[in-house]
Amino acid sequence: MTADNEKPGGANKTVPETGQTAKGTGPDGRPDPADSEGFPATEFADPHTPPPEAGTAEGGAPAAEAPILLEERRSFRRPRNNALWIVLIVVVAFFIILLVYDTIRSRSQEKALAQIASGAADGTEREVPSVMQAAEQPGSETAAQTVGVDLPDDAFAGVAPIQTREGGALISEGEDAELAALADALNVRVRLLHGVKVRRSGDVRIETATGSFHGFRLTSVRSSSDTEVVRDEVTVTIPSGGKFVVKQRILEEIDRVDLNQVARDLKAASFQLVTRVRSEDRVVEVNLRRMADPEAAAGGDIGGSRLGDLTLGSPSGAIRRLIPPSYSVIKRKILVGDEFVFTYKVEDDRRRPLFYVYEENGRVAGIEVVSERFKTIDGIGIGSSVAEVRMNHSDLRVSATPSGITYLYADREGVKFVLAEDSRIDLDQPFVPFDVRITVVLIGRTPNLR
Repeated sequence: MTADNEKPGGANKTVPETGQTAKGTGPDGRPDPADSEGFPATEFADPHTPPPEAGTAEGGAPAAEAPILLEERRSFRRPRNNALWIVLIVVVAFFIILLVYDTIRSRSQEKALAQIASGAADGTEREVPSVMQAAEQPGSETAAQTVGVDLPDDAFAGVAPIQTREGGALISEGEDAELAALADALNVRVRLLHGVKVRRSGDVRIETATGSFHGFRLTSVRSSSDTEVVRDEVTVTIPSGGKFVVKQRILEEIDRVDLNQVARDLKAASFQLVTRVRSEDRVVEVNLRRMADPEAAAGGDIGGSRLGDLTLGSPSGAIRRLIPPSYSVIKRKILVGDEFVFTYKVEDDRRRPLFYVYEENGRVAGIEVVSERFKTIDGIGIGSSVAEVRMNHSDLRVSATPSGITYLYADREGVKFVLAEDSRIDLDQPFVPFDVRITVVLIGRTPNLR
């Protein structure tokens, strides 16, 4: 047994008389690992290393010669794997960003709708009288412009000379020329709707077009060199089954076809044949004019006064009942002029806007279609070209709002086709390029045009 101030292994340690330290500590105030009543050295040894023999340190040296500091052992920690926490944080942050983006986009769409309805064409919200209100005020700028400018349909007319084939008339001189001009008018429409394939054979350019227009099937071939038309042939099959062939704009072949049968087939498609004889030029001009047919209009999604089962004048409370159950309706109040108008935003099951309904006195006053899924009986809707509209709607006019928004309309049909914003139509020269697209379809009275 050793003395109190004598340590195992023969090392003596004397405690200073002054400034004595606490029991179990060295002269520097740090814990003395060799003190049996302080912190045993074996308590802080590496867990993977066998403890040294009592009284000695590893390698046989006295324990007092290699003290193990408490602070060093306390600072030792086993490294933790934080990869899982990092992944969780990234995933949560991603979903938060998506939520914020969706909220911002939804608010932007609602703000845009409010701007459209209030006539804020420059991107700022302000009170502007609606088109329907301004049109009712005589002398207003909008009232003058909503009259519109007529779009002549000469570009869609077919022309043929008053002439028969060498072997004589197949029907009569006048009817032969009229059928030849009809073939030319149908050819114009098919080429615009279905396009033209072009190839070259030496110095000859060969154009072919194939397609149909309301049941009239057509194939045309036109071959031309730099100086002359070598071949110009059009074959037409009418809906009732007859066929006729026109070469160089002269009727050459006919099979079970006469003008009366052609007129019946056109009437079934809600068209009528309009013929004009230009005696001074010895030519016949033929065009196809759309007939007002409520029954035919009922065949498409978009009619003159309806969208599907939702019609103008219906109680606004019946909107949910008149649309498919998968659609959702959001009711909003927008400021038009000096009064508020109730607007119903209709979305599909993926929250994509389909159309907007505007209310007046508790009833549907107007519908603004913004989705491509809705079409007229002629297949016209969002994304259709001006050529398609003009071929299927007669007596069209082009007009514009004071802010420069251009649209096509026919007074008797009650539908307005809003053109793309960058169309830049000059009303002083009433010509609208055929490739301009429709962006919005309006039915009835809407607060303003997009």
